[in-house]
Amino acid sequence: MNGLQLESSVGVSCIESLMSLTLMNVRVTGKLLEHLLSNCPLLERLHVFDSDDLVTLKVCGSSLRLNYLHIIRCLEFKCIEIFAPNLESLGLVGRQTEMHVNHAPCLLDVCIGGSKPVNSAICPLSSYLSQLQSLILPICIYPNEKLEFLKFQPLTNLRHLKWRVTASDRESLVYLISMVEAAPFLQKFTLEVTTLTS
Repeated sequence: MNGLQLESSVGVSCIESLMSLTLMNVRVTGKLLEHLLSNCPLLERLHVFDSDDLVTLKVCGSSLRLNYLHIIRCLEFKCIEIFAPNLESLGLVGRQTEMHVNHAPCLLDVCIGGSKPVNSAICPLSSYLSQLQSLILPICIYPNEKLEFLKFQPLTNLRHLKWRVTASDRESLVYLISMVEAAPFLQKFTLEVTTLTS
């Protein structure tokens, strides 16, 4: 769906066979998405792009089949709670988001972006870092902003690490080394740098 507004849960429960849903530029609330998740037992993929009405979301349910959840550029999105036993791919790119990952034993691929993706994402995912195979971190470093970087636990299953960095031309990227060193079996490291213009 593209460029619509979903205001009511009426009719949503009739699409029980839905397996994949992409919402682009659709005004949708967390309450409506939660209703959809609870009434679409076969849903495996959910991608929400550019929805200003999405603020909070609970993705919780022991019977959820959802294995792909990406919420991209939803600039009012503030908080997500996850209990998803089949979730393999998680993407959150936008503003800094409070994240509570209570249960995601199958998580393999993560893409987290924003102004502070390391602190806001890596800490809540600390229980799952060792099982990740792919990690993508889009990050924007503003002038006079210093990043607090963590000492990483071994990322023993990580095979692909990608950084998309937007920063000033004088910004040091030496802090990336600690994450690379924590991944002894890394097969592919990609660094994309875009220079901030004054």
